[in-house]
Amino acid sequence: MRNSFWISFVVALFISAVIVVNFDKDKFMGMVIESGLMTTKAEISELEFQGAFMDFVATYKKSYANSWEFEARYQIFKDNYQRIRDHNLNADMIGFDLRINQFGDLSQEEFKQKYLTLTPPRRGHHGRHQEKPFAPKKRFSDVSFFETKHNPLRDLPKEVDWRTTGKVQSVKDQGQCGSCWAFSAIGAMESAVAIKTGTLPDLSEQQLVDCSTTYGNQGCNGGFMDFGFKYAEDHPMCSEEQYPYNGVDQFCKDKDDSLCKGGVKVSDFVDVKQKSKADFYAALAEQPLSIGVCAEGLAWQFYWSGIVRWLCGACQDHGVLAVGYGHGGWKIFGETDYVIVKNSWGAGWGEKGYIRIASSEEQGDGTCGIYEMPSFPKV
Repeated sequence: MRNSFWISFVVALFISAVIVVNFDKDKFMGMVIESGLMTTKAEISELEFQGAFMDFVATYKKSYANSWEFEARYQIFKDNYQRIRDHNLNADMIGFDLRINQFGDLSQEEFKQKYLTLTPPRRGHHGRHQEKPFAPKKRFSDVSFFETKHNPLRDLPKEVDWRTTGKVQSVKDQGQCGSCWAFSAIGAMESAVAIKTGTLPDLSEQQLVDCSTTYGNQGCNGGFMDFGFKYAEDHPMCSEEQYPYNGVDQFCKDKDDSLCKGGVKVSDFVDVKQKSKADFYAALAEQPLSIGVCAEGLAWQFYWSGIVRWLCGACQDHGVLAVGYGHGGWKIFGETDYVIVKNSWGAGWGEKGYIRIASSEEQGDGTCGIYEMPSFPKV
């Protein structure tokens, strides 16, 4: 009852505001949602909590060291389960649904420490101070083709989805290694090769985890996609078969480049102009992009379906791969532009391993920070 009241109240307030003054509906709705005005508690019995937890333990083959850990994980699970159910009561308003997944017994802080390990350089994306010396790179915005367009968005395809043309490798799972950056970088390389040659390779993330530490990466403790591209400029990349993924830090098996001699190499890599939808879309129409996002909070930890439009910031703590863009429905306030993003948490997460993120902003960081640091390799 209370939930219906708040939905009616917000809709009425929205309509009134549209009539009275021209305003940004995304900012308005973001303010309402993040303020907690629509918070409604789902009524959940202890019996339901217990049943859901036992299903979770069985589904994800969880095991705990002792009864103390079992109880601690159960309490975390209960908190997550309650918040997911509360969120989903307002899912039609918010635009996306959540669901318990493999991260159900992790607190938000634990989740952040384990999986959100993107470590970009300290300063801004372009013209930043590099932690390691890099060869000069040109920015995507410096390419004359994109500088000369008066309105790049007008002339771009209405929709792009590189999956439909076989240019994106299947969804992978980084496991408990903080190697999101490696999966993003490798995904971009795989797609670049497929677009150029027509053959989609399956390249080794483990090679980047083990071998690119001298370029500024930290293996399972974090890294940055551009550092991975720089490594691949200097060293041939192995296939997954040659250098399989283990999800732990190891000694580099290809220090002298003999293991994968003749493998894929990056010829250059390019930073897309930041904070610009036009440049982001123009680059994405050419090939998939490595991007950083702010994946803190429930929106990413338990995403199930829909278009994420709010409830994530603009930090840069997780590396993913943008593989397309489109325009889709939102149940209450109409359609919105969105970017299709490939994650590295397995095909059971989200929309078969993917998430859609709203991209209605023309300038700025973008939802979840998607416009903040896009880049791509050339092969």
